[in-house]
This record gives sequence, C-alpha cells and structure tokens, in this order.
Amino acid sequence: MNHIGQLIRYVGDTTEISQFPTNPLSSKMTIPKILNECIIWTIDGVRLGTKHPSLEPGLLNMETGPPSRLTNKQLVELSEKYVDWYNAHKMNPSEALRKKDLLENTTYILT
Repeated sequence: MNHIGQLIRYVGDTTEISQFPTNPLSSKMTIPKILNECIIWTIDGVRLGTKHPSLEPGLLNMETGPPSRLTNKQLVELSEKYVDWYNAHKMNPSEALRKKDLLENTTYILT
C-alpha cells in the first residue's frame, strides 16, 4: 500500500508497452499492453491483497455487443476514479475504502 502513491503517478498514461508480468496461471496474452491497464491491475492486486486480481492486466467494456478493449478516453476517465480513490483513502484510510470496487457502476471488467 505504501507504493500506490508512486503507481498513481502513471495511472493516466495510455502508452503501449511490449511486456508486463502477468498471472502465472494464465495462458492469455493480450497485446498490446497499455500502461494504464497494467497500473490499475497492479493497484487492485495490492489494495485487494490478491497479487493477481485477474488473469492478466487488461480491461474490457461489456456495454454492448461482444466485449471490447477500452478506448484511451475511457482509460483516462477510469484513471480519474483511481486518483480520487487514492486521495480519499490517503485522507481517511479504512478497510472498506481500501476494498471498494472501483469498477462498480461502470460496464468495465478486469480480464
């Protein structure tokens, strides 16, 4: 939890990256990796205490039709939720806030 502040600095970055560690139980490999998705995945693993919150660092939009990757605009909007969460948790840390589902009220899921 002490390092989430450093990760938050990069949560809005939608740069494509070529590699990022994934869940060793997963054979799934979505390419390209987006730094923002990887940071969100890492933050969720730390704050939820699961290390790997899903099979791989990626987000899908389940709104309509087949699941699709989030657009850069959606990723940036989602990153704002994580920044808001971090600032709220920093001011008033609690277990309930730490474990809050930040994808709640969205059509997004971690893959």
